[in-house]
Amino acid sequence: MPCTTILVGKKASHDGSTIIARNDDGGFEAKRVLVHPAREKATTYKTVISHLTVELPGNALRYTDCPNVFNLINPADLVPMMPLTGWGYARLGQDVTLPGDQQIAETLQQAMSTLHALSQDIASYYNVRHSLTGPGESEDGLTVSELMQAVAQSMLSLSEQSPEADESALPQVAEDSDLAPLMRMLSDLFGSDGDQGAQILQQHMPALYGQLLAAMN
Repeated sequence: MPCTTILVGKKASHDGSTIIARNDDGGFEAKRVLVHPAREKATTYKTVISHLTVELPGNALRYTDCPNVFNLINPADLVPMMPLTGWGYARLGQDVTLPGDQQIAETLQQAMSTLHALSQDIASYYNVRHSLTGPGESEDGLTVSELMQAVAQSMLSLSEQSPEADESALPQVAEDSDLAPLMRMLSDLFGSDGDQGAQILQQHMPALYGQLLAAMN
């Protein structure tokens, strides 16, 4: 689809209005609508890629802009992995993968695969109660959502100085419980046997995203 602009002057429109319409090469990408307010003072615009500087005059009218949506993704960040794509969820726009920690990324992908094997869809994630004392379901068991909330609660004290999660906040799960594989994976990541907990939490911080973006540029 080529970039095309259509201009309709006051004498050509039915109600005397001036109309501007335009499409662009990325017309099939997700867009976001920006409204730039009217501006009285002159300003300077500098392009991001070519660093071209353009002096813009004052008394500018309000205008709209529809840039493409780009999602900056750290592959070692747990947050963008949920909800799972295996449940039918997807992000709008185009993902831009940053140069994150590949070892952490692969470990988290394994954890997400284990989670998906246990909860095939979003309904089972929230509603199916798995027994803590053996295989199968139980009315007094836990949903995977409740287990993940307990894991999150145990990580509240994590830091670089204290990289171990509070395992007292975690439920006791029998070895033959449906929840056991996921529990072992999470314990390895965040429990006393693992040292990646604080590092994983840091992957979602804006400062780290800034560093990864700078490294990519």
